[in-house]
Amino acid sequence: MSTIKVLTNTLKGGYGPIIKFYNENKAADAMELRELARSEGGFELSLTTEQLKSQQDWHNQMFLDDNETIKQLRWSRGRLESGCYIGFNDKETELLFRALQHSLGAECVVMV
Repeated sequence: MSTIKVLTNTLKGGYGPIIKFYNENKAADAMELRELARSEGGFELSLTTEQLKSQQDWHNQMFLDDNETIKQLRWSRGRLESGCYIGFNDKETELLFRALQHSLGAECVVMV
């Protein structure tokens, strides 16, 4: 799976323009993008009801940690990475890539 790398140290305009572009261009039935409320920062999508049920079944109906109830990409050295968490699928990653390019400029965002 590809990773997004941002070649600038700041998000001009903050997260707002990126999230707005993503949510305006996502499929009608897709989950809305939000800013990830973690110290590293990043982006998150809620899991669908089906995905959440699958997570609960995998954990034998045990309590799920907040990180297991969302898809997330966290900042790490200018890259957006899922690490050990549930990441975005290819379609979601591609739309986030386009949203970042739209907001920051194509020259400031690459897929690696």
